[in-house]
Amino acid sequence: MCRYIFIIAITFSLFACNQNQPATTQSLADSLHTADTSLKAISPVHLIIPGKKIGHVYINADADSLAAKLGHPSFTDAAMGALMMQWTARANGHVYETTTYSHRNMGNADNSVSYIKEIRTTHPKFKTADYAGVGSELKDVMKIYKLKKRDVPGGTDKKTALYEDYRAGIGFEVDSGGKCTAVLVHAPGDSSVTYINMHVQQKTPSRKR
Repeated sequence: MCRYIFIIAITFSLFACNQNQPATTQSLADSLHTADTSLKAISPVHLIIPGKKIGHVYINADADSLAAKLGHPSFTDAAMGALMMQWTARANGHVYETTTYSHRNMGNADNSVSYIKEIRTTHPKFKTADYAGVGSELKDVMKIYKLKKRDVPGGTDKKTALYEDYRAGIGFEVDSGGKCTAVLVHAPGDSSVTYINMHVQQKTPSRKR
């Protein structure tokens, strides 16, 4: 009998101790969500959407319409139905680039339209909804996208690598320190354009077409 009374006393004591303990701490997921709510949403004019756009520039849009939005490019080069255009912007002592590669459907009824196939920017103001962009750490970006490492097309700087998520339609150029230096967007699954050299050398003046 005494043994049963002792067990009941111990059980009651443990229950009382649990009642006096503070509430459990917030879960990690809830904590991260709370932190995220303090971040401001990216403005549409600065938003990167993988597979679709960077700012005002959209995949498969008519390249000729960009001048009305971005002004006359600082560089253009056209050959064999392909067109490369680049705009530069200066801010805080840095020169930033936004480059597009477009192509005409030669021989088709719409061959007068130069469709934008890839966009590249080095400007840190452009971000994805998850705040990935120029200046981001590779280790953080890899938590969001399934990236595969490859060489930068046409690049002579061996310290820079390209990390691509073909299915999502986005790529990140990363320096030797693991920091993103450029973002590229193309149509989802379109791996062919990722072999295009988007590093323009502005040695000649822009040519009007």
